[in-house]
Amino acid sequence: MHPDDKRRFQERTQREFKHWHTFDEQKRRKEEARRRKAERAQRPRPRTRGAPDEDEEPGTEPTTERPRPARARASVPAPAPEVDERPALALECARVVGLARTRATLATEGETLEAALVPGFELAIGDRVGFERLAGGLVRVRAREPRTSVFARPDPSRPGARLVLAANVELVLAVVAARAPRWKPGFVDRVWLAASEGGAACALVLNKLDLVTAEERAELEGELAPYRELGLAIVRVSVASGTGLAELAELLRGRSAVFVGPSGVGKSSLQNALDPLGARATGAVRASDGKGRHTTTASEWRRLADGTVLIDTPGVRQFGLAALDGRELAAAFPEFAGPAAHCRFRDCSHLVEPGCGVQAALAAGALDRRRFASYARMRAALA
Repeated sequence: MHPDDKRRFQERTQREFKHWHTFDEQKRRKEEARRRKAERAQRPRPRTRGAPDEDEEPGTEPTTERPRPARARASVPAPAPEVDERPALALECARVVGLARTRATLATEGETLEAALVPGFELAIGDRVGFERLAGGLVRVRAREPRTSVFARPDPSRPGARLVLAANVELVLAVVAARAPRWKPGFVDRVWLAASEGGAACALVLNKLDLVTAEERAELEGELAPYRELGLAIVRVSVASGTGLAELAELLRGRSAVFVGPSGVGKSSLQNALDPLGARATGAVRASDGKGRHTTTASEWRRLADGTVLIDTPGVRQFGLAALDGRELAAAFPEFAGPAAHCRFRDCSHLVEPGCGVQAALAAGALDRRRFASYARMRAALA
């Protein structure tokens, strides 16, 4: 980070947390407020002029104090606010390179720290944060810089919420396998859409080319044709033979990239080939169902010598999408734009309406049926 950017970030964070109080300070203030309230309750209440005291007998002469004009009783003034004399928090800057339920691993220039997370404070791998050092060697994250991009999916443990898999990434790599397990276009469509919505570019990495025959390779190229025509970058690789690894390394050079894909497609093997020092665990697919085993259980962040950043994520069985409306979803399928201009209804879903231009183009063979099936499944999920 440039020194000027770092200074501005620290100044902005100091202003935001100028009035922040620690738990002990909040507790002391509450106790002080309760004490003042108890003192006010113990003060003797003023007697009404001319009214006999409870200990006086009727007819007793009232006090000879000089009478005062009647006036509305003023409320007890609130105590003056206490001045926070503590110096402004001096925050240091770091990058989040690891996450657990209650702790985050932070990387600074030449130092790695374990920091406690503030409940309700959302962090993701790749976030740039400000932290403070507490007594006893403790570290606590206090601020997060605005993100340049996010790559997220619905949180399976919190309905309606999103789970940010990575932040501040330039490239999302949808990693699939030519075989074992065979790739699914719908997965690529969802990852591509999530990357675009989050402000990152996307590329398709087709691994395990060494497992397919020439005939199967030709069939794969036919399936990839719609994505190639739409401008999606496609890299065909094989870790076993080394095919395409140089092309993939060139695509990643100097960029921050996150790898996402089903279990068993070879994400960790690819990253081990690009970063031999990473030594990520790998595993084979199950022979019973052809599905992969989970070998990556948490996201991992590593920077290579040339400045490339690789972020590995746990394998996913399904990749859902955050809340979208119909127009946003249709915009992710640009090949529908021309036929959709001939739809009878402006809000056509392209599924059941009569006079649909997209359905007519599909029937005429002008649209890819796999892409349309993927759109139909996503549209049904939104409904």
